[in-house]
Amino acid sequence: MSFEQFQKQFEDLGPLVSEFTNLHEYVEQLIIDSSGKKIPTSLFHYTSAQGLDGIVQSQSLWAIDCRFLNDSQEMKDGLERVIKRLSETNKPVFSTLGALLSDFDEVFHDVMSPHLVSFCDTDDLLSQWRAYGSEACGYCLEFDVSDSSLAACKGNIVVYANLLPVIYDNDVKERIIEEIINKVSSLIEKSGLTGQLEDLPETTTGIIKGLIHNLFTLPMLAFKNSGFSEEREWRAVFYPNLVQTRELRKFRSNSGIFIPYLDSIFLQSDHERLFQRARLPISSVRLPPSAGNTALKGLEMYLNSQGFATGPGMLEIKKSAIPLRNQGTINSVSYTHLTLPTKRIV
Repeated sequence: MSFEQFQKQFEDLGPLVSEFTNLHEYVEQLIIDSSGKKIPTSLFHYTSAQGLDGIVQSQSLWAIDCRFLNDSQEMKDGLERVIKRLSETNKPVFSTLGALLSDFDEVFHDVMSPHLVSFCDTDDLLSQWRAYGSEACGYCLEFDVSDSSLAACKGNIVVYANLLPVIYDNDVKERIIEEIINKVSSLIEKSGLTGQLEDLPETTTGIIKGLIHNLFTLPMLAFKNSGFSEEREWRAVFYPNLVQTRELRKFRSNSGIFIPYLDSIFLQSDHERLFQRARLPISSVRLPPSAGNTALKGLEMYLNSQGFATGPGMLEIKKSAIPLRNQGTINSVSYTHLTLPTKRIV
């Protein structure tokens, strides 16, 4: 089949494609509403000293290909749960498109290639300190997400992230999947295609399968095993298409492994153009539980050197309120005799 023929079939499905687009926005809101949370104005990112320096120097956050996350099983909860529920449903559209299930895993990982940036909804969580830096290392960055959006960009290519709360409750997961199944079935029935699916050209059914795959991507990426509920995670989810991925993808190395990622920046809009924020929207940086005065002063000096003014009404440096002590890392040297110049960022 020529590209022109494919394009013609895609255009013939235009109304259905439009309905699926609207349904995609509905699913995004469904996940947020089901979590019992609201989109926050601030989110927190735990990282190492090296990670903090990388973020500041690049003015970006790395969105990691989900196949290369620290926990290789992290995406399996959502994928397996969706596939299991779809295999059990008696809705005609899913039984007719039986192959939809057999290639879900392949499509999810190799075609959609989702990328993630992880955040937390609190900035002094012991489990996160231990996971991302230990009680004496690392930092927690507070990002103001109230007036800008995370996006991966290159030339005319712009891929925005969906900001989603992670769902840990298994009953909530099941309700979300069931709601999507019912919505898809209703949409196909409304289109009049239910009884025609077996007779449609293979390319047309392929397009419909792709639309359904895409719709279930968000819950797959938002679901996580209930054992991780203490993480209180939010995710910035990117899922560029193959062309966008090829243009946007970069690589870094870690322990001898090349890890693909996207540079995600904070974009703003004045209704006429998109532009990157002049400076990262970091509201505060919190030190870990066992950090002493040396760590605090070093952080202050570093932030000042990078143009971040610290102090009241500016970027705030906070100490952890968790009462842990590690004598090997606490340094009580006083720096009260030093006065460092700061500059206010306009």
